[in-house]
Amino acid sequence: MAALLDFIIDSFRFSEAAIESQKQPRPSSAESLRALIGKSEFLKMRAKWQEETGEPPESAQVGLKRPAGQ
Repeated sequence: MAALLDFIIDSFRFSEAAIESQKQPRPSSAESLRALIGKSEFLKMRAKWQEETGEPPESAQVGLKRPAGQ
């Protein structure tokens, strides 16, 4: 939960802010996502389960809602 809160707070930082803590440099979106993913308990549990069972991760099959150009 703290990682998600950090991610949200980071997205509202800007140099002209009246609040001092919002003037800090904003991390890139990639840095924020790495921090969020790195702290994810779900992903840690999933990785541990995959190591124990030896099963490869399932990939999500996401397709387009409608063919392009229509």
